[in-house]
Amino acid sequence: MELADLDAQLAPWRAARAAAYAAKGAQLAPFGGQWHRARARGARRTAVERTAQCGTWECAELHCKGCGIVHRVKHRCRVSWACEACRKAYWLRWSKRLRAGLGTELLEAAYRWRLDGRPRGRGPRLVLLTLTIRHSGDVALDRARISKAWVRFRAWLHKRIGAPAFAKVWEFTDGTDGKGHVHLHVATVWPFVEFGELHEEWKRATEGHGTHVDVSRGKHGKPVSSKHAAGYLAKYATKGSVSESLELLGAWVRAITGRRRVTTSRRLTAPPEPFGCWTCYWPRWRVAWIRPHGPSPASSADARAPPAAVADA
Repeated sequence: MELADLDAQLAPWRAARAAAYAAKGAQLAPFGGQWHRARARGARRTAVERTAQCGTWECAELHCKGCGIVHRVKHRCRVSWACEACRKAYWLRWSKRLRAGLGTELLEAAYRWRLDGRPRGRGPRLVLLTLTIRHSGDVALDRARISKAWVRFRAWLHKRIGAPAFAKVWEFTDGTDGKGHVHLHVATVWPFVEFGELHEEWKRATEGHGTHVDVSRGKHGKPVSSKHAAGYLAKYATKGSVSESLELLGAWVRAITGRRRVTTSRRLTAPPEPFGCWTCYWPRWRVAWIRPHGPSPASSADARAPPAAVADA
């Protein structure tokens, strides 16, 4: 399936989004609205344009006001479902962050469990969940139902076993019936919970739309490792466009645009490493972005004072 065909189908939707952002920006002008106008320009760009320009633009310059070093950062399209270069970079970044976060959380949970003198056989383990519902044929509606049900399911878990850390990603497939199937994959750390409880609670959270909860605790009796769980989630977070239906793929792109592909609990993943220097990164006002299409304005102090050195990121 060609990206040009998908862009042609999404053209009315892109035009409507761009018009809405532009109208909001015009209402806030002249004292505001820059963010909305920038979003309007981005909404008009097609996937073909974004992927074709990936890595080819002039580097953005990140000026560190603490040490004077200028870090050059290549422009990326961030269309991970269609761009191979961004898919690999996204996979590496998230697999690294999730592996470290899940591993740390598992060690801390096991330590607290043993400290309380609880039985080891039912101690905390890494668990991989796949949550599904009966598919209605409306991809956006199914995704909204699963998101709402996850909040209820999470609240039940909080009462049942506490508030375990989690990371969740979305998957979309055509399905055997060709209506489009939306799944939610979750990696979390929790002690032993009866499968019957999970199944009944998921049905209640989805108001009867839930089909089943697939629970994976590892193969051949071995526990799930943080490396396996991180790779499992990163694979679905960067999954490409595998749908054979142009209509279903367009519906899924509309459903995920502007929404997170990976969502984690607050304490699970640390913030990403900054492009600037660690010694000069905090407070953040020491770092200034320069637009990727050209140098900084002539009125800027950085333009008058050349940097001490240049480092390629």
